Amino acid sequence: MFDELEPYEAFGGHHLEDATMPKFGIDNPHFVKLDVESSVLLYEGSHLNMLTCTLMLLNACTSHRCTNGFVDELLSLL
Repeated sequence: MFDELEPYEAFGGHHLEDATMPKFGIDNPHFVKLDVESSVLLYEGSHLNMLTCTLMLLNACTSHRCTNGFVDELLSLL
């Protein structure tokens, strides 16, 4: 279906300039940050990296329905 459309038609007919198009892939600064965090160990000898630890903390906070304020304060302390 979308193969037949011009690139801008898939977004409701609005033409998006290249500058406003989101970057995907390895050029995206968010991807670069995630890549770095996935290679930094939490501490020497640890089997966990920073990214995994952050995701585990956020998962625990979500599972226990913590407020955004609590999560912000917790992450600022850590």
